[in-house]
Amino acid sequence: MGLIKAGVGAVGGVLADQWKEFFYCEAMPKELLVTKGQKRVSGRSSNTKGSDNIITNGSGIAVADGQCMMIVEQGKVVEFCAEPGEFTYDASTEPSIFSGSLGDSIKKTFQTIGKRFAYGGDTGKDQRVYYFNTKELMDNKFGTPTSGVVDAGTLWRDDEPDAQNRTSRQGKDKTAREKDAALSFKTGRAGSGNPGGTEAAL
Repeated sequence: MGLIKAGVGAVGGVLADQWKEFFYCEAMPKELLVTKGQKRVSGRSSNTKGSDNIITNGSGIAVADGQCMMIVEQGKVVEFCAEPGEFTYDASTEPSIFSGSLGDSIKKTFQTIGKRFAYGGDTGKDQRVYYFNTKELMDNKFGTPTSGVVDAGTLWRDDEPDAQNRTSRQGKDKTAREKDAALSFKTGRAGSGNPGGTEAAL
């Protein structure tokens, strides 16, 4: 039963993938960099049972202004187009009797059926279309939100064991410096003519 199911799946899948596809991408918003291409299937289309992530030979791909199209097969970039217009993918490894020589297409179709039978009726392949936004990305904020001066006394983590001790020592040092400044102000500078021994700093 497993072999019969795999054979039926291979034949049915290859026949369903004979139809050419048309891939497109809607207008990309300003914050979007890349998206996967969509396969157009209307209500009148008979191409409703094709395999996902399969691009039939001879399929059309629309590239709009401000977009760049990339075709990836088995994780490898095989095609690239940045010119607006319609791109025909005629180098696909998935044959179609509607593209190229009829004799060669039929021969390659039977070869594809044999390959899919070995995968249990599945495609054993992954082909995708990606669109990149080549327009200027507005309001794309990145990096640190604000900049400022970092106090050297805060260059340690608050969760360190001696963080509180360091903070305490820093506060004591600051208090000692303030006392020394006040004492210097009261006693005045050497050689001062102030009879009270004090001198105001100008």
